Amino acid sequence: MNWSFKNWRRRYALRHAALPDVAWQAAISGLPVLHGLAEDELLRLRELTTLFLNEKQLVAAGGFPLDDDMRIKIAAQACLPI
Repeated sequence: MNWSFKNWRRRYALRHAALPDVAWQAAISGLPVLHGLAEDELLRLRELTTLFLNEKQLVAAGGFPLDDDMRIKIAAQACLPI
């Protein structure tokens, strides 16, 4: 088995920093672009979104406040093409 710190950190993030179901459902329900995705595609997108939010820092311009819902929506759309 090929072990790497990066893979371990990602698995850890998926287990311990997973997006709460309520927050995920609320965020994706407001994104019509995601409505055509199959369940397995949504699951993969949720994993990618979780990793994105754990590895990147989102900063709003001009002091605009970013809440968790906005962060999830931004991250989900950023991960969609992948």
